[in-house]
Amino acid sequence: DYDIAAEKPYVPECQPLTGKKVAIIGAGPAGLSAAYYLLQAGHACTVFDDREQPGGMLRYGVPEQALPRKVLDAEIHSIVRLGLELRPATRVGRDIDIEDLSREFDAVLVASGEMSDETSGRLGLLMAAKGLQADRSTQMTATPGVFVAGSALSPSRHAVRAVSSGRAAACAIAQYLSGEPISGTDRPYTVRMGRLNEQEMATFSAGTPAYDRLVPAGREEIGFSDEEARAEAQRCLHCECRGLHDCKLRKWAMLYEASPTRYRGQRR
Repeated sequence: DYDIAAEKPYVPECQPLTGKKVAIIGAGPAGLSAAYYLLQAGHACTVFDDREQPGGMLRYGVPEQALPRKVLDAEIHSIVRLGLELRPATRVGRDIDIEDLSREFDAVLVASGEMSDETSGRLGLLMAAKGLQADRSTQMTATPGVFVAGSALSPSRHAVRAVSSGRAAACAIAQYLSGEPISGTDRPYTVRMGRLNEQEMATFSAGTPAYDRLVPAGREEIGFSDEEARAEAQRCLHCECRGLHDCKLRKWAMLYEASPTRYRGQRR
């Protein structure tokens, strides 16, 4: 919020233009995320969407009270100012064919939300059990240069997963455009902690500060003040790995392809 309100908000450094162009179908979180990272890599991006305004489920599926439209518009503008071209009210499969996009652009990303057999047929792409058929590690379909991201690949109601999928697709597309082997993103090794019982939770929480939960004075309409936000942040339990960037255990686990489920014991 501070950055959005600043006179000179943060603008990521973009590489020189490569001359490559990417068509992105869908202006939701997955498509916009992919555009954000592809633009930084120097690739021109054009986003096609059948709605009048970009944002996808964040605009048309989340109430204004939960996500003010001025905040969403400002976040989208931060991507547009990198050079993104938006083509609203344009439905691929009706107004323009995916074959036309493949001829005009160097790569195509389908990020238009959850798919049906009818929609996939209109795009000329095959369906899997859930989502479009694509290599799960590279997100590329059987058609070279055509990639999938977000709920079009794996249905989910979580915007953060769509953003992550869009970033992974951008990485694979950048590799494809540069002629490199397409390997996708190198996901850092991670493992989930099992469910804690009551005694374990008490032990885990023993060293945490006993701050009371705060409620914004102006409720959702205003949000936290600066002081409230700082106080609420102090309540963080720090359940993440504190050695995220220099953890040797994670490095060796990735190198030796460790699997937390290889030797199964009692599952919680």
